Amino acid sequence: MLSQGFALASAPSRVIVGPVCTCFGFRYWYLACFQDAIIAVPQSFLAGVAFSYSNDSRPVAFGALSQLLTDVITGPGRRLREQRPTLLERMPDSQLRSKPNVAIPISQLRSLSFKASKIARAGLIVTPDIIIEMNTGKKQIYGVLAQNFDKAHAQFLRMYPQLCKQ
Repeated sequence: MLSQGFALASAPSRVIVGPVCTCFGFRYWYLACFQDAIIAVPQSFLAGVAFSYSNDSRPVAFGALSQLLTDVITGPGRRLREQRPTLLERMPDSQLRSKPNVAIPISQLRSLSFKASKIARAGLIVTPDIIIEMNTGKKQIYGVLAQNFDKAHAQFLRMYPQLCKQ
């Protein structure tokens, strides 16, 4: 007779979180999360502009002309949001860990905090934050779109449950 067992789900080897922003939304990044490090991958200025004028879903506009104008402005950003994570998932580890990317070893992290205000959840100007705190006390703060906050929080929690706090 076969007995049914279960196995605990292991953490994935690589998770891509993003896009996230710093410098009041003027610099965009993707975070490649590994078991031993978080790699911050900077995006170009033009990619940042495209990200800032778009989100993951197609916006609803009134009228055909308004919808066409909205698609022209936000279309490139939506395409980049779909392409970048798959590009980073396929990229070799050695290339991700090289310059200009910023590697943050997990051994140097004190905690990962997530701060979302009610204003940010409403989708207004303020964005929720992902706060990476180092053992030295230095903090790196990344903003994430309100609609992507829960997904990013779940990805970090699955990857680094011992470091995450709310």
